[in-house]
Amino acid sequence: MRTSVLEYVCCPSCSSPLRIKVVQAQTAEHIMEGELECTGCARTYPIIRGVPRILPSHLIDPEWHARTIVRFGKEWQLFSEVELPFYEKQFLSFIHPVQPSFFEGKVVLDAGCGKGRHVRLAARWGARVVLGIDLSEAVEVSFAHTHHLPNVHIIQGDIFHLPLQPGKVDYAYSVGVIHHTPDPARAIQSIARILKKGGALSVWVYGRENNGWIIYLINPLRRFITSRLPSSVLMVISFILAIPLYLLSRTLYRGRLFKSILPYFDYIHHLSEFSFREIHSIVYDHLTPSIAFYLSREEFQSYWRKAGIEPELHWRNRNSWCGFGTVAESVSVSWTQEVNA
Repeated sequence: MRTSVLEYVCCPSCSSPLRIKVVQAQTAEHIMEGELECTGCARTYPIIRGVPRILPSHLIDPEWHARTIVRFGKEWQLFSEVELPFYEKQFLSFIHPVQPSFFEGKVVLDAGCGKGRHVRLAARWGARVVLGIDLSEAVEVSFAHTHHLPNVHIIQGDIFHLPLQPGKVDYAYSVGVIHHTPDPARAIQSIARILKKGGALSVWVYGRENNGWIIYLINPLRRFITSRLPSSVLMVISFILAIPLYLLSRTLYRGRLFKSILPYFDYIHHLSEFSFREIHSIVYDHLTPSIAFYLSREEFQSYWRKAGIEPELHWRNRNSWCGFGTVAESVSVSWTQEVNA
């Protein structure tokens, strides 16, 4: 943990600033072991293996929190790669219409940073500061990938009780996270709350449209079976399921000759440039969480409006939604458009 992170963090219980209470081990750049203290309520938060653990005392759903910490933490330890060349193109498709130049000089929040692949891109694209926050032990993987970057801070925190001072963040994004929480609408409101006026937000979620077979077949299996399996068993199952998906993406779905007759064409065609390892990771990711909401356009839009933001909604690969909006006193109704990046 770099001491400069204290400019941005706060106590999730009372919103007061934090200060360093104890330093037990440190390097030239980071406090590796120690303790932070709230200047208001005096609650303490440990610094463990270079990451401040600023978690709230009250959780929205303790069982979900416990499962999330274990399941997603394990996933990003198993699939820890961050340097794959297609991640940049993929990230830009998630946060469309944002481009790399948009990051220049901004304080940026990655709400649900996982293994840190997008944090690294945000830092590379010129963000002044990148705050990567995740609930799970994946923060340790993210810290390992970013500890050398002077403009990055990794924090273990809860998306519903973000340990950040309001009005400090220029731009926040949350990719594939809020639909795995118990209350996606509240998650968006929580992120919007810490943005400065005029700050921007991007969110990518699973869409309800065109995903009926997943909603009614895969979701029950995921909730009651695969999310409860040991990670070693799930690795084998997801590996087996990834084989036909990989073969289809490299054959029938590679070109566009059969676009009009093949189901799920846009999504599987999108996977055709991915390695087998990455497709294995995607299948594992779909099977590991206990919660997965598939949001219609109307639902997703309503969540933004509850947060006081009128979003631009973009249809991605005909099975998911990208949203983008800014915090302002007056907003105007925007439009939708299709994105097949």
